Amino acid sequence: MSKQRPYNVRERHSRAIFINVPVAQESVAHLLAPDCSCQLFNGKAWVTVLVDDLDVLQPYMLGMFMPSMFSGWMMKVSLLVSRKVDGEEVSGYQIIALDFEQGFGGWVKTLGARFTQKIPSHSASFEVSCGKSGKAHNSPMEAGTPFHCKVNGKLYEVVNNEARGGDDNEELVTTNGSLEAVPESQKEFLEFVVNRPNKFLRFCDKHDSAQCAYSPEGIGPGVSFSTEGAVLVSCKDNVLPVLNRFLKDFDASKVSSDIVTFLLPSYTLVDHHNRILPSESVTS
Repeated sequence: MSKQRPYNVRERHSRAIFINVPVAQESVAHLLAPDCSCQLFNGKAWVTVLVDDLDVLQPYMLGMFMPSMFSGWMMKVSLLVSRKVDGEEVSGYQIIALDFEQGFGGWVKTLGARFTQKIPSHSASFEVSCGKSGKAHNSPMEAGTPFHCKVNGKLYEVVNNEARGGDDNEELVTTNGSLEAVPESQKEFLEFVVNRPNKFLRFCDKHDSAQCAYSPEGIGPGVSFSTEGAVLVSCKDNVLPVLNRFLKDFDASKVSSDIVTFLLPSYTLVDHHNRILPSESVTS
């Protein structure tokens, strides 16, 4: 039997825009992987819409991380969760959708996400003031810098981890505002969002029985998860139809004053093979 590679891929994500939205725990309960629970901050559950430039993608082959040409903007929608792993409660995020920038590279990544992550994944168009993929990491992050982010794509409905229906080129995310320094009162929340390098996924087998898959992403050469250099985005508006894929009647305008948006210079993760975790309800 061949030995499994220790890593799948290393990814650097530049100019990461975290749009953090408070939601009712009961409204997302149907999305949770087995034994995952929403991790609360100030008594609220959170969904994060993360838009960033995946500008370095390095598959692990022949005992090293190899360069590739598959860079591009992407969007990840996740629940901020916690779960026991090998007897220890850990903080993490559960991905519920991935969208990649249109083009051949994005198409390849959507196929890979559907196959390996078993979640809805589609192509989308991105218009971000930070600039084109591969150059965004040089964009200014000084306070007062104008900022905008617009994502258009497929506005489908998720049923049992599958995307159904929906039209292409619909508005998914629109954020406009300007950058400002992070006040002391917000620094704890930024750490709460960023410092959770554990990925969870909700897998469904052929019998529609849900399982929880797990990958530690904070272990490996070059890993970096830090809020250093982060800035807030003071938003004039946050339009988030993307959340209606999962929360049919959700209206972001009703929680607009509680949405926290910030911009991170970059982070680097190392993806491992997804491991199915045993149910905590099963006892030996």
